[in-house]
Amino acid sequence: MLTCRFEWNLNVRANLAMDANRSASHEPLPIEHIRTLDGLDRLRDPSLDALVWHRQIPESLTEWIEGIAAQRLPEGRYRLSPGHVETCVRDAFMARGIGTCPSLQWLCADLQGLAFRIADLLATPTLRLRLEPVSNDACSKFHIDKVVARLICTYRGPGTEVCVDPHAPETIEPVETGMPVILKGRLWDQTEPLTLKHRSPPISGSGITRWMVVIEGAAVDDGLFQYDEPYPRQV
Repeated sequence: MLTCRFEWNLNVRANLAMDANRSASHEPLPIEHIRTLDGLDRLRDPSLDALVWHRQIPESLTEWIEGIAAQRLPEGRYRLSPGHVETCVRDAFMARGIGTCPSLQWLCADLQGLAFRIADLLATPTLRLRLEPVSNDACSKFHIDKVVARLICTYRGPGTEVCVDPHAPETIEPVETGMPVILKGRLWDQTEPLTLKHRSPPISGSGITRWMVVIEGAAVDDGLFQYDEPYPRQV
């Protein structure tokens, strides 16, 4: 497995907590930065709606994925165990004619590690994995997902935007590229209402193509189960 050194920003809560330009009348976002995935249990705090893993991805990975033609970026929805995520992602790239290389190895290992952590957090043996290129304004309205929790990581292009008041632009904050954000959904079991909304940044007409990955729990009765391709494919 390829290893990589990350440079951690020690001021882990500064980025999304409260921008210096934000109006003093707005409270900090109910979101917290964590330095390692060992902090995922912080999501159980009812005062938090989301966590961001504050990290930097390798520059070589960014250069590699930016160099892939937009039409060759993998796309798919899969239903699988966390232990199959690494090979699923590799197969998805190879199906587009993109062979193995150190950057792909790093990406596959990264997503497998994220998958195991989400499976542990949600206590589920089955995950939904979505690989999605985005070049339009799909999901550009702020919303809260009807899921228990969802991890989103944008590896190419601008990251997910979060806010508590879509009518107050100064409350909108971007999650940086390469930083996984784990968001509680409407099915999260707690009495306190969720206030943090998110969206894909509007990019239509900009020529930008994002590439993002979504990982969440999958259950037979959750309504989306039928749209996911089982991996490995059932014969």
